[in-house]
Amino acid sequence: MEKDFMLKDRKTPLPLFVTLDAHEGRLGNRMFMTAALIGIARKNNRTPILFDAGLTLDCFEGLALEVASQAEILDNNSIGNYDAILREEGCCIFNNATENLAHSKWANKTIALGGYLQSWRYFDNIRDEIRRIFTFKRSIYEAAKIAILNGIDPLINRSATILQNQRTIPKIIGIHVRRGDILLDPHKSGGQVPATEEYLLSTVLEYQAKYSPAIFVVVSQDSDYCRKLFTRDHFIFIENTSAEIDMAIMSLMDEMIMTVGSYSFWGAYLNEQATDVTYYKNWPRPKSKLANQTHAQDYFLPTWHGRI
Repeated sequence: MEKDFMLKDRKTPLPLFVTLDAHEGRLGNRMFMTAALIGIARKNNRTPILFDAGLTLDCFEGLALEVASQAEILDNNSIGNYDAILREEGCCIFNNATENLAHSKWANKTIALGGYLQSWRYFDNIRDEIRRIFTFKRSIYEAAKIAILNGIDPLINRSATILQNQRTIPKIIGIHVRRGDILLDPHKSGGQVPATEEYLLSTVLEYQAKYSPAIFVVVSQDSDYCRKLFTRDHFIFIENTSAEIDMAIMSLMDEMIMTVGSYSFWGAYLNEQATDVTYYKNWPRPKSKLANQTHAQDYFLPTWHGRI
């Protein structure tokens, strides 16, 4: 699989490429751009490549995108100017123009993809491959498992109710709570909203009723908020771990409760065993700038469940 992306030792003419117009972002955003790049390349029989080494993701075992200079690639496939950057209509709106590049004005040119590219429709046709590509390195998975076990140990030590007299192994349900910068401008004024306490508590109650006994593993940048909200003894709080470890933890859960954001999306999307995934439906804020750039059907998988 990795050799599919490599340019070294090619004896045939260079193929057509698709690349990314460099864009800053944290882990979840960069994963969307990378997945979209590969998905669009696959649909159009092109080779995905990066011109910016800063867009590489070194926490994954299966990702080996080639990084090349533009001088190496663009002799016969010149981007030429900004007209060759295929821009999105909105950060969470699928661009149909990516479906068939051969019948576009850039049919014989390298194309740069511009924007956040946050739609599952760019890459879900190769879902198994994307999950293989985004396989975390072994050390990250090991750290994730240790963090989960360290959270369960206190429940055992204090004889938590959830573990008493149980003949059934509890379901392990992940909760990702996004807060932090979305509570502040410009994110807040642009339309970002956190999931409400009502959403979080009611969804937890629903999962408790479905999957009793259940242990909830809470991943968040705001652990103080979460500890005040979730006060029962069947909650585990993951703290002082990296973004990669937290996402690996979410991918190992039996089921997932999302809130908002690309990080929440990937924690659920990489999870192969979860069949019951819930997201906060009242995101983004109606009539906001972000709402105008978002189509829910392009962002959330149709198998996931929205709640308010």
